[in-house]
Amino acid sequence: MTDPIKSAIRVLGIDPGSRLMGFGMVSKNGTKLTTSGYGTLKFNTKVEANERLIEIYDGVRALLEKFKPDHVAIEKVFFAKNVVSALKLGQARGVAVLAVAQAGIPIYEYSPNEIKLSTVGFGHADKIQVAKMVRLLLGVENFESADSSDALAIAICHLQTHQFRRNLPRGAEL
Repeated sequence: MTDPIKSAIRVLGIDPGSRLMGFGMVSKNGTKLTTSGYGTLKFNTKVEANERLIEIYDGVRALLEKFKPDHVAIEKVFFAKNVVSALKLGQARGVAVLAVAQAGIPIYEYSPNEIKLSTVGFGHADKIQVAKMVRLLLGVENFESADSSDALAIAICHLQTHQFRRNLPRGAEL
């Protein structure tokens, strides 16, 4: 008989941001999804952006130490109307990816539409619909922020699609 703890896959979902970064740890054992923690990292907006990048790096490394995930899933950068905001988001995301890569943990990227499609079944769902489905799938009552529910959705997306994606021909996209 296999040990259920060892057969479960543990995924840390990250919703990147330069001021707030959502995180959510989700495990899948068979078809059962459970969470062992979620929340929002809040960064000091009164310091220079470069100092905040250090906070982001340290925060992600602390999450990796705490949760010890098998995989990390992160949202891909998306189109933004404000160039400065997009640049800050890209920097924050890059620092998070670096922290994960240095820890030697496989990292997977998903677009907002992929995340919504795999959790809600509709690629253009709004944040309220995503949060409602995350509540249903994980039995979570309240979220500290939309960032934490989004991070859980990112982890769920990975757990719902990873096996399928692994079997796609090299170079194929969803």
